[in-house]
Amino acid sequence: MKKRILVLIPFITSLIFFGHYDVATAGSTLEYNGHTQTSRKRISKFVYEYSFTVTITNNGQDADAVKATFSMDSPYTTIIDGEVDFGSVPAGASVTSTDTYTIQQDRRYLFDIETIAWTFFSLPPDPGEEGKQTLLGIDTDHDGVRDDIQRYIYFSYPDDKKVQLALTQIARNYQELLPDSGDPEKAHENVKKLLCSRACLYYVKGNLDIAFDIQDALRAEVLNTKERSNAYIEFNRSIVGKTTPLPTDEKKCCFFNLESEGGQL
Repeated sequence: MKKRILVLIPFITSLIFFGHYDVATAGSTLEYNGHTQTSRKRISKFVYEYSFTVTITNNGQDADAVKATFSMDSPYTTIIDGEVDFGSVPAGASVTSTDTYTIQQDRRYLFDIETIAWTFFSLPPDPGEEGKQTLLGIDTDHDGVRDDIQRYIYFSYPDDKKVQLALTQIARNYQELLPDSGDPEKAHENVKKLLCSRACLYYVKGNLDIAFDIQDALRAEVLNTKERSNAYIEFNRSIVGKTTPLPTDEKKCCFFNLESEGGQL
């Protein structure tokens, strides 16, 4: 008679997280500094679900709107919620996330710590009056949006990710069109981009009047110096006499994933 071979499955009481991390932030050095398990529940015979808070340390300057995204490449680990928020993290401080990230682990297999990656995001610092000294201002993280505008969008619509993304798209259009405002050919191409991005905002809000108010408020923030206002006036002069058709498919004008709300700004 054949003997049965017993396979012992270790009971996971805690998971050890190391891995590597990337920092998508302006001027701050944010580091993963540990985690705390907050819940555990059984999903199936071999799969358990775990939730954790995360602690990070800021070795750089003050950071606002800090987020961390957890990712890993393992067929035995499923990420249910991979993002955590920290709010403001002062320089030199260690802060625990205000929410949790959640995974499901098949306990028949070892947790592969080598595939873990942390990506951090925070807003750039407020440039203040220094950001008004040039036409294009200061863009510390080189994302195509001025730092003051990036902060304005986030703090004006903190709970509406799609509006944030639509306005970020519009803000990039302004940043492109201002230096080329006197070139009729480039201005015509830029106005097509701007109209498409505005159409995206209309689609996201589903209300033209509200969308108009939101985009007008953004334009006022963008054109907050005489030099920028004059460049925009020159841009409008450059497109006089040219007809630009409005986009027929507003949804296609959103250059981000509307279903998943598009990801990081």
